[in-house]
Amino acid sequence: MLTITEQKALTIGQKLWNYYNNDFITNYPRQTVILPNGRTIENTLVTDNWISKTVNRYATSAIGKYATVEVDDPEAQELLTDWHSTIDFESKMTSIARYQGLYGYAVVKLIFNLDRDEEGAVVVAGRTPEEILNGFDIAVFGADRSLVRHDEYGNIDSIMISINNRIEVFYKDRVEIYQRANAGAAYKLVRTDPNPIAPYPLAFIVKNLETGMKTNSDVEGIVTLQESLNDALTSLRLVNHYHGFPIMTVAGIDYEFAIDHEGNQVKKPIVMGAGTVLHSDSADAKFGRIEMPGVTPLKESIEAITKEIAVATNSLSLLTGSIPSGQALAYMLTDFNAAVSEKQSKLKAFMYKLHKSIFKLMDYILDTKYSDLEIKTFVAGHNPIEQEYNYQQAKELFSLGVLSKKTLLDNSEAVENTEEELERLAEDAAAAPVSPLAGLLGDS
Repeated sequence: MLTITEQKALTIGQKLWNYYNNDFITNYPRQTVILPNGRTIENTLVTDNWISKTVNRYATSAIGKYATVEVDDPEAQELLTDWHSTIDFESKMTSIARYQGLYGYAVVKLIFNLDRDEEGAVVVAGRTPEEILNGFDIAVFGADRSLVRHDEYGNIDSIMISINNRIEVFYKDRVEIYQRANAGAAYKLVRTDPNPIAPYPLAFIVKNLETGMKTNSDVEGIVTLQESLNDALTSLRLVNHYHGFPIMTVAGIDYEFAIDHEGNQVKKPIVMGAGTVLHSDSADAKFGRIEMPGVTPLKESIEAITKEIAVATNSLSLLTGSIPSGQALAYMLTDFNAAVSEKQSKLKAFMYKLHKSIFKLMDYILDTKYSDLEIKTFVAGHNPIEQEYNYQQAKELFSLGVLSKKTLLDNSEAVENTEEELERLAEDAAAAPVSPLAGLLGDS
């Protein structure tokens, strides 16, 4: 059922999923970390998760504020708005955007849990469009649980989704269901269901940035850098630890012996503590201390790797808390905004196809004409750096007296509704006490 290449792709996808969730332990190359006695990799490894930072930044920039669908029919629009609220559509769109950046694509399945009669037909008698639509939902999958198969020309042949011990393969005209008894058993075809709305799909792929026929993850290429950064951070922690607990050595002295519980002689260790002075009557005694490397080289390595990751992920702004000059910021944002725009175009195209399939399914069940409606899709991301740049420009123009207060507030991320804020400012001004000297000062 699954080729070796596909099994490898699922494994890589699972690794990315673990790293995104800060679970470096399950996939981390343990041999790269020297573990102190009595400590495990879980309480030794230090992480700075740039994989998660980058994915979340792209997702919120692409679709962080809202995703909406408009149709040219008030009743249908109300249906859609209520349904979006019921399934928390905006939250699921953000999940799609995160999978999009993490894996290079997201897979979405259209679910319809509808009452059926004994013969399997959907029960529609007495059911309103709202009741039918509320039986729909969407599920989002990443490359750890899904695969997209292409034909020899690069067109999508099928979409495969793995759910527990079941695999669902979506073609344009049908859905094949495979089942296995347990994790080690082979998959067997148990059922084939027709797609009642073919050629409109019941499963969708939302691609990320594309190169030819390949879609690219935003973070897969920085996995090695991420592991190197975690190594350096862990080494810094160990160096700090051993500076506080230095390693002392001693040779050329006669040990005292003790008897263990089995009657064997064992050397008694030299017990040390705060204020202890090491000494011996033996002329051959030698005491030493193993010095740990300085922290400066490690800090420089961490800074260099962090910058390399930042450049690779268009995250230059995350290197410092201060905003660069306006001109430098504008150049820095060019590539980032272009990438976000491409992601948004994929999200908008998916939203259109999804709602087209939903309306076709409604028409199939209810014999309506929803699919004839014009569908418009919108997304709006959250780019705090660009907004900060716009606000700083607006603030400077406002201070020069060539920009209105309304425009200044429009460019502020802290203000959600400019009109309401202007009303509050007017109320505050009206309620402010008037100084008895105001008139005299005003005439002077």
